[in-house]
Amino acid sequence: MKVYILSKDNIFLYLTKRSIEKIPNLHYDNNFFATQDLIIYITQNHSDMTSVPIIILVDFDNLANESCSFLNEISKIKPDFKDRIHLYACTSFIPSNDILEALENNIILDYFTKPLNHLKWQKIVDRSYAR
Repeated sequence: MKVYILSKDNIFLYLTKRSIEKIPNLHYDNNFFATQDLIIYITQNHSDMTSVPIIILVDFDNLANESCSFLNEISKIKPDFKDRIHLYACTSFIPSNDILEALENNIILDYFTKPLNHLKWQKIVDRSYAR
């Protein structure tokens, strides 16, 4: 299962990549610093995406004003990918209204507080395979 990360936080990226290495069946594939880059990547590479779920971990701490527009854009393209793309949010704080609304509308599957430890990753993997 491939993992993509949307974050501008180099420390978070380093720690997350290290934790992914310890989980069987997970493979860090790419990082995006800008929301638009991730949207473009998904739309241009959707034909290469297999039936194996792809996990996209979105660091909402770094999105600031972009979170609402990012979630709107993702909600427009997500139906094209059915259950192949699994979005998860992470934050250092209590989830924002944007995250809670995205959960309600099934845009993201869950949110986690930082840091992501082994148990949180296992929950992500189990949930993604169960869908």
